[in-house]
Amino acid sequence: MGGITRHTGIDRWVTILLYDLPRHLAAALFLAGLALNFVNIVGRYVFLRPIMSAEEVLVYLMIWCIFLGAAIVTFEGSHLRMDLLTMHLRGWLLRTFELAAAVVFLALAIVIVDRSADIVLLVSSMDETSVVARVPMQIPYAALPVSFALMAAAIVWRLVTLLRGEIRPTAL
Repeated sequence: MGGITRHTGIDRWVTILLYDLPRHLAAALFLAGLALNFVNIVGRYVFLRPIMSAEEVLVYLMIWCIFLGAAIVTFEGSHLRMDLLTMHLRGWLLRTFELAAAVVFLALAIVIVDRSADIVLLVSSMDETSVVARVPMQIPYAALPVSFALMAAAIVWRLVTLLRGEIRPTAL
């Protein structure tokens, strides 16, 4: 699991909030999408009555699954990495590079949370809904600030555990 340790106290609560909860929510959303897709197929081909808004809702469910998945792999430290440079670094140089990369990631995540939250508020103020399903558009748009806030929190937590000596620098 990419360096996730199961502790008690604050470590356990952080793991529940930043890893277990998003993972279970993504799984539930995926299963809801699977069920909706199945019901739509049966409705379309057996009863000749498809759910007209099913595809639209499925897209929004997948958006949330993908963004929650990004937060999960950030917490695990298992996201794709370009390590051509870091595989040649050792010691304090590697640690410095990894810390700098984490700080840049954190800064970008904070900017994305700020800007995307503004967009969610704007869409919310306009009462915009999707065309067919009439889903309030702030729901799919909210996936971006929520997931990047989870990523920022995960990076902070991974930095804390790194500074405590619990994970290797390359796991950031």
